[in-house]
Amino acid sequence: TTTTTTTTTQQPQKWSWEKRLEWILETIVHANADVVCLQEVEYESYHTDLLPAMQRHGYEGVVQGGHGVRDIQRRKAKAERAHVVATFWKTSRFQPVAII
Repeated sequence: TTTTTTTTTQQPQKWSWEKRLEWILETIVHANADVVCLQEVEYESYHTDLLPAMQRHGYEGVVQGGHGVRDIQRRKAKAERAHVVATFWKTSRFQPVAII
């Protein structure tokens, strides 16, 4: 079995989303950060990919962006990308006081 080590010199922006997601998660888990903020996250990817993956690693998260869910739905309806900012925190270290 051959093992390939991923490095940033391999231009992750050209990888498939699945490969980039794997690389992003490996980087986050390796950093062992208490709080993680990601920008330009696609709204759908947050819910279907990032949040479930981060929860498996002991994080919880929220998104901020646009002018709420209606704005995101409007942008999606116009075939525009619905980018948001995603914030994750380790549930073992933090408890949200309020999520607005």
